[in-house]
This record gives sequence, C-alpha cells and structure tokens, in this order.
Amino acid sequence: MHVHKPVKSGFAPHASYANGLDFPTRPEHMQIESVGNLTIEKTEEWYRRVVDAVDTGFVLNQEHERKEMSHENGINVLGHMIHGGQHISPNPRYYGHLQRAGHVLLAKITDPKNKFEQPASVVEHYETSARDPAIYSFYKVIDHIFLRYKNTLPPYTRNQLYHSGVEVEAVKVIGETHASTANVLITHMEHVDIDVSDAVVMTPQQANIDVKARIQRLTHEPFKYVITVNSREQKKAVVRVFLAPKYNWLGEKLTVDERRWMAVEMDKFVTELNQGQTVIKRASHESSITVTGTQTYKQMMLDVATAMKGEHQMYTNKIVHKQCGYPQHLLLPKGKPQGMVFKLYVVVSEYNPVQESSTHESEYYGYCGHAGVKYPDTKPMGYPFDRRIVDEDQFFTKNIHGIDVVVKHVRHVALQSAA
Repeated sequence: MHVHKPVKSGFAPHASYANGLDFPTRPEHMQIESVGNLTIEKTEEWYRRVVDAVDTGFVLNQEHERKEMSHENGINVLGHMIHGGQHISPNPRYYGHLQRAGHVLLAKITDPKNKFEQPASVVEHYETSARDPAIYSFYKVIDHIFLRYKNTLPPYTRNQLYHSGVEVEAVKVIGETHASTANVLITHMEHVDIDVSDAVVMTPQQANIDVKARIQRLTHEPFKYVITVNSREQKKAVVRVFLAPKYNWLGEKLTVDERRWMAVEMDKFVTELNQGQTVIKRASHESSITVTGTQTYKQMMLDVATAMKGEHQMYTNKIVHKQCGYPQHLLLPKGKPQGMVFKLYVVVSEYNPVQESSTHESEYYGYCGHAGVKYPDTKPMGYPFDRRIVDEDQFFTKNIHGIDVVVKHVRHVALQSAA
C-alpha cells in the first residue's frame, strides 16, 4: 500500500450498526486523502522518523536525548513508537501514531471531508477491521518496519541457539482419525452455529430464547505432535513449534532465511525432560496460542451469579485476556486439494522462567502473554526465526529439528455447535 497510489481493492461490508446505519462501502481504486489535521505529509513524516530510528539504532526522547535501541528492548521501543500514545511512546509528538493514522486514513477514504457525515467504516474499529482486505496491505507496511529492525540485529550465534545436552531426534505429526497418514494434515469447511442473542433486541419475555446463526468456516482435523528428545540430564525445557512454507508462489524452494519471516508459531510450552530419551506428545487443541470458542454475555452473567453464590471460583484475568487467543479452528492454513508442502520446525530451548505461573493465568499466552504482567518468556517472540539466518549449518543445532508436512484441503462438511 502507498499513500500516493489508489487503493485497488474495494469492499462492501454488508453490515450495519445497532442504530440501523450501514457501514460505508468503498469502491475500487480510491485515492487516500488527508483527514482534518491528519495529513498525508504528516503521516509520511512519522513513517520516515520511525524508519530513521530503526536504521540508526537510536530514538529521540521527549528531552531531545538520543537513546539506543538495545538488542533486548529495541523491539518494544519500536512497537511503542508505531502504536503511539502519550504514556508509552518515547516521543509521541515527534513519532506520532502511525498505526492509528493508517486506520483513520483508510476508514475516511470515501468521505475525508465529512461532507456526507458517514458513520465510521469497519477499518476504524479494531474489532471489525480484519474484514477489509485493504487493512492487510497497511499492516504489511508495518510488518516491514519490524522486519527492517530485526535485520539490523546480528544473527544468533551457535551458543545462543544450542541447548547443551539436548537433541531432538525425531518429529512427526499424526491426525487423530484412524485413516490419518503421518505428517499429512487435513483441513475442511464446517458449518457452525454461533450464538447471536446479544445482537438481537428482545423483550423480557424473550430473554431466555437463544438466537443462533449458522456460518461456514475453515477448520482442521485434530492432530498431535510426537517429539522424541534425548537429554543428558533431567530438566525443564521450552518447546517451540513453527510452520513455514517450503516453496514460494512460483514453486521455487525457499532458503531458511527467506522463509523465516513467514514462520508462524503454532505452539509453545514447558515440558519436563527425563535423563535419556523422552517422547513428548502434544495435542493441537492444547496450543498456547489458541482459544476454542467465545463466551456469550448470558454465559458470563451465569458464571458471575454462580461464583457469587460460592459454587465455583471465577478469575477475571482469564476472561479479560481471552480476546488475545487465536481461533483454534484457524491454526492451520487452508492448504490445497493436492496437498501443500510446509516445513515444521521444533525448537527445544532452555527454561528460564520470568515468573512462576499461577492457576488463574490464561493458557493461551503465546501471542499476548498474561494480563498485567511481564511476558513469561526470556526469548523474543518468534525466536529463533526473528533474526537473519546467514549460515544454515550453524543455525541447525541438535536441539532444532525440521520435517516436511503436507496440508490437504478436502471437500468435507461437519456440523457442530460452537460456544
């Protein structure tokens, strides 16, 4: 996406607000324009300043002092600069709020002068912005800023990658149906009934009626990882699982460095290694990055009522932070009917806890951590694929193992009810 070029894709949300107003429709090839005090020139200036900070390795704080973007904390500083905000950005006046600016400029593209007083578009709300394909072009720009920063960091040394005394001997992925083939993962479409009672205005007499809508969505056959690890001693370790494309869109094989930024973390968990050989089995639904279903307002009120009666314990952190989990049914890419080849990587690294886990913390901490506390991992997100890989032989230590897996999409529809 470029602010001086038309946005190619149009979008018709076919959705409306509770007051009956429709979300605006965007025709194809519309040109981004300034919106009030948020000008194109100002947004470009913010972008250049953020990129300059990345390239130089220094940020300018509010006291006009140059502060180094360290290897340990630089990614957090960069995130704060892009997000903006008076209390988190190192210099909100200088670096602006690039992320929010992108949402506003895209959202107001059909009525930048507010001549027709259109309601806010789907892009202006974070919870609905994912519906619009144009937002992904914008976030690709943001993603490239992070990649640009990561490329300024030195590659991991062998000592930073190697986990002494630990070797991953074998990895395989097995579907949970009897007809499954090892290292072949199946995706299909399914019909699901979702509760939409909160979106319907009902009388008190109708309050106990459940209103559901049936949708079609992508899902996958449940599967499990079987990981064989040999350890010199008994100890805890962190297991990371990544999935990355093996070939590009032309069918050419990608190098590890070319595919590293496309590697998606599928799971991350702490396990106990025995002295000698340990066989680790981990089900896909146990993933620390995913959630299964959402809690309706009616269910939440019922839980609160029973908790107040002392019938069970209710932990607010687990509810408040649940929106950060990735949908379990979207854990796998769609794949192709003939099969699409991916690389599955398993990385077993040392366990250095930032904090002790407690029973009320969410299990789906992979992408968002725990609410209100430090992220429970001493390694950066995406480790070890977050930095350049210049030497594959040095990168693949004994505790890192990769295999080929095939993702097949089949024509099969299942019916189930979602929470």
